[in-house]
Amino acid sequence: MRLAAHDFMDFDRHADIDEMGGSDGCLVFSEPDNIGLENTWISSDSTADKPFFQALYDDVYGPLGMSRGDYWVALGNAVVKAASPNQALDLPFRWGRLSVEDCTFSQGRQPGATGCGDIEHVFIDRLGLSWRDATALMGGHTLGT
Repeated sequence: MRLAAHDFMDFDRHADIDEMGGSDGCLVFSEPDNIGLENTWISSDSTADKPFFQALYDDVYGPLGMSRGDYWVALGNAVVKAASPNQALDLPFRWGRLSVEDCTFSQGRQPGATGCGDIEHVFIDRLGLSWRDATALMGGHTLGT
């Protein structure tokens, strides 16, 4: 869930088309707010097995033509469904996201933990969400990493 959310939170509706960010299967894992997410996707030891979700993508879904962006959103949707009462919440899914290999342009776009100003800048101004939607999105932190 955190991987998918941090991937789309770099979206900037005011940026040039090639630097908008969003659900593109690309994160700057070294950014402070993304620390720990590399363990879900990148093995820190070149001799170790790939993390489960990366291996599943590389071995099954990638060869079928699914983009990393679609894969990460599908994983996030599966977590939301599993965490919903009776595992009954089905979120709509739309295919067609592209994978981006370099998203260094998006550095610094994650909201800081310094108050409502960061939330307003990122979620309301940049992403175009309502305060209600922003509150629901922040509730994702209750699901853990």
